[in-house]
Amino acid sequence: MRMNSQNILFKVAIGMLIALGGPWQSAAQYPTDSLRISLLTCAPGEALYSKFGHSAIRVADPANQTDIVYNYGLFDFDTPNFYVKFIRGKLPYQLGVQSFRQFMWDYEYERREVLETPLHLSPEHQAELLRFLEINYLPENRQYPYDFFFDNCASRIRDVLEKTAAMTYPPKDTMESSKTFRELLDEYIGMYPWINFGIDLILGLPTDQKAGFRGEMFLPDYLAKNLKAGQSIQKPVAAADTLLLSGQTGEPDHKPALTPFLAFALLFAAFALLSGLAPNSKALLLADALFFLALGLAGSLFTFMWAGTDHDATHCNMNLLWANPLAFGAFAALFYPSRRIWPALGALGAAIALMGFPFLPQALHPAVIPIALTVLLRCLYRLGVIPFKPKQALVEAVPG
Repeated sequence: MRMNSQNILFKVAIGMLIALGGPWQSAAQYPTDSLRISLLTCAPGEALYSKFGHSAIRVADPANQTDIVYNYGLFDFDTPNFYVKFIRGKLPYQLGVQSFRQFMWDYEYERREVLETPLHLSPEHQAELLRFLEINYLPENRQYPYDFFFDNCASRIRDVLEKTAAMTYPPKDTMESSKTFRELLDEYIGMYPWINFGIDLILGLPTDQKAGFRGEMFLPDYLAKNLKAGQSIQKPVAAADTLLLSGQTGEPDHKPALTPFLAFALLFAAFALLSGLAPNSKALLLADALFFLALGLAGSLFTFMWAGTDHDATHCNMNLLWANPLAFGAFAALFYPSRRIWPALGALGAAIALMGFPFLPQALHPAVIPIALTVLLRCLYRLGVIPFKPKQALVEAVPG
């Protein structure tokens, strides 16, 4: 899950080595007794894309003086329409080959921990694995359609080992109760409230399915852990981990005082206060306009991520109950009060989200509660269901 790019000089060097029958080709075709294949597990980093860590395969053969890393987490920044393809989930990722030293340089610079897990494979399975990787690295084969949960740098390694080393898992491990994909993500971003909130909003119903033993291995840490249960020829595949590089903790230096729940609870309080003190003011009209526009934009984003992208995890997003493009209709109803259908639909969706919060198949973020309450408050007010007596009238009614 690491986004990386190879520099031009290294690309040229790799091309020359391949053209000349480079050392890793001979290592694959003629494995020696000194050949060592291992899994590299890299700790999460500070950048958002690196919050979940990274996995790669190391192939070291002292007899041939080679030490390289096969890395399924690369993509080409020069891809035409790069950002459009990235957003729509159509950006191809690819298998890359790097020297072990260059691979480690990146993590030394970022001060990220790297663990190595030796893989105990028979000579036949070693040769099969290397042949597979070499064929997979051919220009016509190296690209693949990336999927965050089901086809990434970690799950690819799991699949390769199952295919080339006939790796299996004891039934007792595969049948154990598992967390959902959303719960697994929370283990890594739960301490970052705003990142967690944003990702929770974007990810839809598929994220709330049970991951299962194999599914957990989309995360590099779980790949390293669950491989300990893997067996090939009735022998354990993964040995004990070795620390190659120590790094800093992934914990944030400090947590923000203003969490999403508190921020939107304050927003609800502000709307409730303004509704009571100045129900007919231009300030409240402007606040409603901005609020409904924001809801419409958020709902448009959720709709686009569902209908306009290949990101399966963003489909069937139940946050559309309280934020959807129909909010633009509620915005228009501010200036055309007769169009009551729009705020009525907004109130209905918010009410369903609130009443179904504990029961919906998709786990909504707790901060959705004050947001949905605000939607319900403002829609019911615009429908006249919650009448507020103007403060001016109260003042005029006082004798004196």
